[in-house]
Parts: sequence; structure tokens; C-alpha cells
Amino acid sequence: MSHRDPTFRAVLVRVTERLSRLLGGEGTHSCVLFAGSGTGAMEAIISSLHGELMILTNGRYSERIGLIAERFGVPTKRHPLPEREPPDLVGLERAIEATPSLTHLALVHHETTTGALLPLTAIGEIVERHGLRLIVDGVSSVGGHDLHLVRDQVDYLSLNPNKCLESLPGVGLVLARNELLDELGGKARSFYFDLHAQWRRLQRGEVPYTVPVQVTCALDIAVRRLEEEGYGPRVERYARIAAHARRALGEAGFHRIELPEPIRGNVITTMKLPKDVEFERLHDLLLEDGVTIYSDSATIASGRFFVATMGSITEADVDRAVGCLKAATWERPAESLA
Repeated sequence: MSHRDPTFRAVLVRVTERLSRLLGGEGTHSCVLFAGSGTGAMEAIISSLHGELMILTNGRYSERIGLIAERFGVPTKRHPLPEREPPDLVGLERAIEATPSLTHLALVHHETTTGALLPLTAIGEIVERHGLRLIVDGVSSVGGHDLHLVRDQVDYLSLNPNKCLESLPGVGLVLARNELLDELGGKARSFYFDLHAQWRRLQRGEVPYTVPVQVTCALDIAVRRLEEEGYGPRVERYARIAAHARRALGEAGFHRIELPEPIRGNVITTMKLPKDVEFERLHDLLLEDGVTIYSDSATIASGRFFVATMGSITEADVDRAVGCLKAATWERPAESLA
């Protein structure tokens, strides 16, 4: 199917309209689709921004927003938050009040490098009181956590399909207020990630550049499944699976690095890596059981590993993975882990 075929145009319209509706933005927000990743979607937002930005930093992906803003010359101020503690909202409001030139505030709703979930509704109320525009990275939040575009005062939201939307990577999505999109004409610093131009073409069911047709069609099916399941029940399912995984890991002898309940998300659980376990060898042993694991060197060096209960999985899938992890860690000869 060609990306300019009328059949594909219908897919584009259906995907973007359904996502806006499912996230509480019907009539107020539009969904803009790019070939790219969630980072590309955030770049589309930031490269169109004119004003002064404050970023709530509490992990790698919020720091990345700052790097994007600096690349495009956006005046930026970082407001550090504790990575594993609830944010001080009174202190945040004071910081905003101390910066009268501020126009935008950006945050990562769910930070996958820690599993911390920020109180989006409360922060949205602060932003609304001070007349700011709120930019939210919802990459690992949408579908797995409660989020409502209008209630939470979200002006721009970035996401991609391969997390809790349960689809494939390859497209980046921006959901933004219609009046703000309309004001962005001629203001983009990027040629490709021109948010206004892409939005205008999508209003006609078109895209100016090639997008991955197969990935977009997969997203169409994933959005339909989310609509059938219901957004609230999807969030409840993620909470249930995460709770089951945490219990199963504890019963298997693994120790959790706990987050306080107010910021504990439904997707990421941080565990202590058992002593004398070499990650690469553990990876190879699990691969023999058909289980693939991945991590980055910084996480392993800190003695931690993450469990992401993400995607269309069941309690039985969790039990199998935890059983394989337990066997590979403790129930095989010690020399196999050396």
C-alpha cells in the first residue's frame, strides 16, 4: 500500500482521531504523526517552541529534553527533582514564580530509567495557575497510566506506539492543542519536524513525506484494541500485572528497590542484581530458554536491573520469565555464571 493511497489516508485519519478521543482531547487536540521515534516527536515540539522553557529533570529522558532545547537555542532552565522521592510541588511553584519570563514547562510523566511517575494532574494545576504551556513526554505513560489531555492541562504530548500502546516502533506522535498548532505556522526551526506543516497536511489525510505504512497499519489495530478494552481497564491491567510481577520476583528471592507509592508506576520495577552474577552470562543462559533480556552498562554497574511489565502479557508470561530468571541465577552450577 502506498502512503499516498486513499486506503491509507483512511487509516491515518482513523488512528489520529481515535487517539485524540481516547486521551480526552476530542475537539481540543489533534494527533500529528511522523516517521521517527518518541524522541523525534519531542524534537518536533521543542523545535517549534518560542519562549523560555523549564524542564523538570529526574532521569535520563528528562535530561534529553534539555539537550534538544539547547541544540535549538531555546532558553532553558532545569529544575531538578529527586529521582526516587515525591516532588516538592510547593518548591516547584516557588521556582516558577521566581522566573516571570517562563512560558513553557516540560516533564517526563513516567521516567523509565527509575520507574518514577510524576503527579501530572497536580503539576497541570500549577501550570494552569501561572499561564504556562505544559509539554509532556508520555512515551511510557500513555496506556499504562492515567492521563487526560484536558483535565491535566497538557498542551503538547509526545509518545510512540511500542510501549503501552502495544504496537510497533517506527512512528512518533504528537498530540497538541489545535489553537497552538494553528499559531505555529512559519515558526518551526526544523524542516522535517515542522509540526504545523505536518498537522496541516494530516488535516487533508495526507503526509508530506513517506511514513512506514505497515507500522501505521499496526498502530491502527493497536488503537482499535485499546478502544475495545477501554483506557481505564488498560491501566488497571498494567497495575495488576506489575503487582503480580513484584510478588513473583520477591517470592523467587529477588530484592526490590522500592519507590514510594505516590510515584510508583505500573511499568518499571527496579531490582537489585544478585551478587556475583555476570549480566552477559545471565543473558546467554536466559536466551537458551527463549527469554531475551537487555540492560545498559550504567544500570548494571550500579548493581540494578529493571523489569518492565510492558506489552500484551499475562500473569502466566510473568511467571515463566521469573521462573527462568530464578533458574538461571541460582539453580544452575555456580561456574555457569562466572
